[in-house]
Amino acid sequence: MTGPERRTFPFRMGAALVAALMLSALPAAASDNNASAASDEPPTVAECEQQWASSAADDTCRNETVTVEDGMCRIEAECLAPLTATSEGENSPVGDVYYSNEFVGSLYEVVRLSNCGGTLTVGSC
Repeated sequence: MTGPERRTFPFRMGAALVAALMLSALPAAASDNNASAASDEPPTVAECEQQWASSAADDTCRNETVTVEDGMCRIEAECLAPLTATSEGENSPVGDVYYSNEFVGSLYEVVRLSNCGGTLTVGSC
């Protein structure tokens, strides 16, 4: 090899190496796109119900209605807020009150719902 051929040989090898690396990464990128496309689908009512049933709030709420609205889970429920009376430093149960709640969120948020004094809250109280 002489002159210009000698200088283009490393460039051609480098270009071939870059092309090979890009092609080897292509199947992984395609599978990542398929996974994200699946997660972009709206949840089903059954998925929302399952996450609600796994939440801490489900045990202290009643008359639940679970639906899907605009690609998110919608939970309507009456949640318990125990009433107590304080007398000389003691908290005595007086009765129970249920507050109506409406919550719209992702599957991840639904499973993390807590009943905080009659109010649905994502996370702990």
